[in-house]
This record gives sequence, structure tokens and C-alpha cells, in this order.
Amino acid sequence: MSNKRNTLVNFWGSLLRVVGSPVVYEFPFFLITACIFCLKSTFQSFSSVLSSGNIDYAMLTAQRCFVGLLFSYLFAALAHSFKPRWAKVAVYAIMFLVVLIDCFLQANVHTGIGAEALRLVAETYSSEAWEFLQDYLFSVASLKAYTKVVIYLVAFIALTLLKNRIKHFVSACAISVINWITLLGLVVSLYFCECFVFMSELTTTEQMMSYCEYYNFPDPVSRMVSAIKTLRVAGRETQQAIEANTAIKPIESQQSNDSLNVVVVIGESFIKWHSPLYGYKLNTTPNMLNEASHGNLIAFDHVYSPASQTSLAIKNILSCNSVSDDEKWFEFPVFSTIFKQNGWRVYLWDNQRMFGQGSMWSFALNSFLYDNQLNNTAFSQNNTQCYNYDGELIDSFDADVSNGRNVVIFHLNGQHHDASSRYPHEQAFTRFTSDSIHRSEPWVDQKRKTAIAHYDNATLYNDFVLANIFKKFQETNSIVLYFSDHGEEIYDYRDNRGRKLDGEVTPNLCKYIFEVPFFVWVSNQFVSKYPHKVQALEKAKSKTFSTDNICHLLFDIANISTQYYKPERDVMQDDFKGYIPVSYFGEKKRPIIIPAKSNIIK
Repeated sequence: MSNKRNTLVNFWGSLLRVVGSPVVYEFPFFLITACIFCLKSTFQSFSSVLSSGNIDYAMLTAQRCFVGLLFSYLFAALAHSFKPRWAKVAVYAIMFLVVLIDCFLQANVHTGIGAEALRLVAETYSSEAWEFLQDYLFSVASLKAYTKVVIYLVAFIALTLLKNRIKHFVSACAISVINWITLLGLVVSLYFCECFVFMSELTTTEQMMSYCEYYNFPDPVSRMVSAIKTLRVAGRETQQAIEANTAIKPIESQQSNDSLNVVVVIGESFIKWHSPLYGYKLNTTPNMLNEASHGNLIAFDHVYSPASQTSLAIKNILSCNSVSDDEKWFEFPVFSTIFKQNGWRVYLWDNQRMFGQGSMWSFALNSFLYDNQLNNTAFSQNNTQCYNYDGELIDSFDADVSNGRNVVIFHLNGQHHDASSRYPHEQAFTRFTSDSIHRSEPWVDQKRKTAIAHYDNATLYNDFVLANIFKKFQETNSIVLYFSDHGEEIYDYRDNRGRKLDGEVTPNLCKYIFEVPFFVWVSNQFVSKYPHKVQALEKAKSKTFSTDNICHLLFDIANISTQYYKPERDVMQDDFKGYIPVSYFGEKKRPIIIPAKSNIIK
């Protein structure tokens, strides 16, 4: 019995020494790595944990911390396993190089090591990389990043020198305590690594986007792991989308020689209930009201978005799939490819191309839209610059659309959060203040009234942008379709701002987040040439449909003959079937909750 006990004690002693030795012998390296990887972000989150008392957020903060500690331990273990000094120095150098790259990217392009950064590296030519380094290598932001890394390096060297001086005075008891703490910390860290098991089971870009936004790991190693997984998933989807688009071959016999401009304007976060066209008391859309009074603008009543996320909404809007019929966006071509292969010039002017650079939603959309092969197949020309305000984007569009057949897609920043940054703070666009918001709900205080006023001013500016688009096309045979990618909340029926989908799905939630404004503007030439189409649009304005079926309406307007046109999904057709729209509520699809209407199939 005594021998068994001695064997067990020896085993545990050996285990503790093996597990703890990387921390004991590489303590300065482990401590500095841990500070960089997780401790700073943990302390920053600590006050939020205490103030909120949210157990789930506390567990998430702990998970981020322990995963970072695990990678810190692995770096220390790797350094400890090498006996030659040069090999240890190589491990130290690799870790500090990773930190340097991460800090450099965060300082200059506002994204650390992650999926967006890896995508940009993969798509950047050597000449572009050299130009990038010339611009940013010695920028003020870069110098601050270098200073931060140097401070970490000096701290590491100082701690190493201190450790060498006092290592003979460290007692066996202290080493034993470190060994036990290391073992316990390693067990907890391995438990929290279940997040990587969960990540391995994800299969779509949007799932990876939600995963990365939720965990938001501070350490670059976790972000590298998730980035590689994200690139694989996005690459698979994009490759399928490329195959669907390159399968569309040019049409030799053109449908019509008429000059026509089909303009699609995709807004951002437009709450339709903040327009007087839908009953809002403040006149946030004077230009659209004016166009409607002259018979040039038709406002549709019951239109819904297929998703609450910009990336997922845009993918399904551009592609010829139907979410309600459980069709995947990457298995179908985008409508612009079909137009282009039918001899149309197709322009994409996107003011969100650089917006939110480094964020997962930006990556999720740009990895699709701006893949070189797909972009060349689907579009004739893109904008080369993004702007602070959407009006500047519209001014930059100078293509000759006076004749020929053109499709122009404008993707705006619209009323994207923060709405106060979406419009110039000039007299013409600062019409509304907190005093303009006559609301009496208990949650609508002065601060919230100010936020609502900013949103309404952004809506007023969006109306100005649309008016400029109308002016560009008013002397041509043109039709403009405007709709928002999704809706939003700005304290409309509850104390919430944004798109909160983690609670119960209610009619009000669907009304504000998924129901979107949809306007069709027609030039006088279009009215003269196609009165029957204008009548069909007027007749269709009270029908219920989803913007992921917009391609069928566009094919009908342009007289495009294609296998992807489905008349039962075309809102202008008499045999249009008004299914209850299905939208993505996060990662899950659910039918929109709307009142029963005569043209909806239940």
C-alpha cells in the first residue's frame, strides 16, 4: 500500500513539474505574452462584468482570458522545449513578430490579424504591398505601434534579467504553488477550448461572422485560427458562386435596342416608419413626397428584407435565389451577370466597400462582391474610392448613360449607425433637434430624443441623395428602384437601438427590422415609352414580397429572357404568388410575422 502511495505521489510530482516547468523557467516570456494576449482586455471587461452582473458575459470574459492564457502557455512550453539558445530566441522573435504585425495592422487599417487581413494579403500584388508599406511603414500610427511593442520587449528583457538574479532565492514551496496553479489553469483553459470544437462545426460565412463577433478573441492566435476557418468557408461559398455566374454565357441575339437605364439603389438601415410616405409626422423625405405628387414615384406598402445583416441581405438580394424556397445564394448567379451577358453595361458604385474595414460583416460581403473573377463576370466597372457622405459617391458617378442599356447599382451608407456621422452637419441637413421629437414614452429621454433627431436628419440627407440620383437620370429613359438592405430600431416601440434579435420574435420586431421602404421612380421618358409597366407597378404596390426576389422584377422591366426568371416571383405579374416572406433571424430562417392579406399564401 505504501509503495502504491509513493508511486502516486511520484507520478503527481512528475506531472506537476512537467506541466509547471514552462511557466517556472520561462516566466518572463509567459507573463509578457499573457499580458499582450489576454490580461489587458480582461481588465477592460472587468468593470462591465461588475456593473452588469451578467453571468453569461462574465463566463465569456473568462473564456477569452483562459484561451489567451493557453496560447501564452504554449509559446512558453515551445521555448522551454528547446535547449539551444538560438532556438529559444527564435520562438521569442516569432511571438514578438506576431504582436508587431497585429499592432501594425490595428494602427493603420483598424484590423488586427484576422480573416480580412489574410484576404487582403492573398489578393495584394507585390507592387501594391510595397506601396502600402511606403505609405504606412513610418506613419504616426505605426510609430505608436512600434513603441508599444518595444515597451513589451524591454519589459521582457528586464524581467528576464531580474529572474536570473533571484532564481536561486525562489523556494521549492513557491515553485510547487506555481506548478499547481499552472495545472489548474491549464485544465480550465482546455475546458474553455470547447469554443474551437464548436467553430469546427460551422459551415457558412454568416455563422463564422456571428462566431467571431460573439467571441471577439483579443489574442492574435485565436483570431488566426478563426480566420483560416473563415477563409475556407468563404472560399467554398465564393467558388460555388463563381461557378454559378461563369456558367452564364453571352447572349448573341439582344432583346432590344432601346436605350434604358435600370438603377438599383440599396440603402442602409432605413426605417420606413420614419418617412412621411408611410405616415411619419416629420417631413424627412420632402423630395420623395414631391416626386410622388407629380406621379413619378410609387411607394410600395409591404416589402421585406431577407435578412437583418447587411452581408447576408445583399448576397440574397443580388443573387437569383429565393430564401422562402430554401435556395442558397451561392448556388445562383447574381442578376448583374445575366444583364451583363445580355449586352448591358453594369456599374457597381459601393460606398460600403471600405466601410467597417476589418470587421467580419465587411469581410463576409467583400470576399464575395470583390472576388476578382466574380467581379469581372458580374460588373463592367466599380468605383475606385469611398466617401464620407453618400452624396459624394453619387457625384463621382460620371458614366455616360444618355444612351445604350445600363444597369447602375448604388450601395449607400444611408442611415447606418452612428446616424449622426451619415450626414453633413450643415444648415440644410440639421432640420431636426431633440425639440422636434414629440415622444412621451418613459424610455425616451433627452439623450434618446437627440439620437432620434440625428437619425431623422440622416434620413433627410438620404432623401437629398436620392433627389440627386433622380436628377442624373431625369432626361433619360430611366427607372430607379430604391430599397433598404434591412430596417433598424431607434427607440421606436421599446428602449432599444439597432437590431436586437436575441429575444422573442414579435410583429413589432418584424415591422421595424425586416419591413423596408421600397420606392420606384420613373422618368417622364419611361412613363411615355412604357405606360403599361408603370400601370403594372401601380397595381403591384400593395402586394407583399421580399427583396430577395427583386431580380424577377428587374428582368421583367428590362425584357430580359433567362431561365432564372420566375413570373410567379415577379410582383408585376398577375400570377405573382405572395408567399409570406422568410428571413434570416441571425443564422435561422423564420417566416415574417405580418397580418394576413389577401395576396399572401399561408
